[in-house]
Amino acid sequence: MEQKDFMELILNELKDIKERVGNLETEVKGIREEHGTLLRKLEERTSVVNATVTRLAEDMDHLKGDVANIAKRLDDHDIEIKVIKKAVAN
Repeated sequence: MEQKDFMELILNELKDIKERVGNLETEVKGIREEHGTLLRKLEERTSVVNATVTRLAEDMDHLKGDVANIAKRLDDHDIEIKVIKKAVAN
């Protein structure tokens, strides 16, 4: 094989390698963009979930207060019923 033929062979191989590297760069760029989009969507979704959890925690606090208030009122009614029963029994 002559030197000229050998150089052409190497040049063709280098062109092929350059083309494959270019394709890989394009593919990697697309993957990075896709990952960036997914990350932003996950961050947005996390914000929504966090807000929902916070709202639910606040609702639970209100419900705990309501339950405590109802329990106190029931205790007060129990005391009143006992007083009435005692008064009626006498």
